[in-house]
Amino acid sequence: MPNTRIISIASQKGGTGKTTTALNLAVCLADLGQRVLLIDIDPQANLSTGLGLDIYKLEYTIYEVLLNPERGVELALTTTLIPNLDLVPSTLNLAGAELELAGKLGREWLLKKSMKKIEGKYDYIILDTPPSLGLFTQNALIASQEVLVPLQVHVYALRALFQLQTTIKFIQEFNPTLHISGVICTMYDQRNNLSKVVKDTIQYELENIVFKTVIPMNIALAEAPGSGQPITKYAPRSAAAAAYRNLAKEVLDRA
Repeated sequence: MPNTRIISIASQKGGTGKTTTALNLAVCLADLGQRVLLIDIDPQANLSTGLGLDIYKLEYTIYEVLLNPERGVELALTTTLIPNLDLVPSTLNLAGAELELAGKLGREWLLKKSMKKIEGKYDYIILDTPPSLGLFTQNALIASQEVLVPLQVHVYALRALFQLQTTIKFIQEFNPTLHISGVICTMYDQRNNLSKVVKDTIQYELENIVFKTVIPMNIALAEAPGSGQPITKYAPRSAAAAAYRNLAKEVLDRA
């Protein structure tokens, strides 16, 4: 897609701040004037509810898009209350789609096929993926140009990254341009010496692909999804809101 950066936010490990990062990065990019489309391809649908949608009242979601890729993602396109930000929401029904599509030829390419008609409409398309290598993650990675990895500042963080690198190497057989364009340290507790040691290790081991911005451990981040708001609306003066604004600027700079 010309002039459109298609980014999967991915991690093989749950609880890393993946969905939180997808949502808040997209909102902050939109606040900076970028045209952004969020695609929720996780059956948990936390991204969709985190933007205040009632997923039980939606007529069309990513579920129907994958079953009818020829109709395009426009089938389920939903505007949000954030200027410049659109959403293709998910639903718990998506969990059953993997079985429905099990025998379908080319099932890993359904999302990419559905995105053909929106060429050039957005500056960024950001996909929130499940924390596993299943059909939906494969669809997201095949449709993407790059991967941003939220890496929890934890002793097992690098192990999770290596698992994802193995996944990406597999997908590169079908999508050779796919690459990890950045690693984001998340859930950083500055009061904890171990957090600092792990963060420094990640930055040393991975060097240039690690973003300078570090996402702090912050109670407001945990509370915001319950209000159906991004952190920049729920707690605009919080350290977490400032961090995601800085991360969006870094993503733009790297473009």
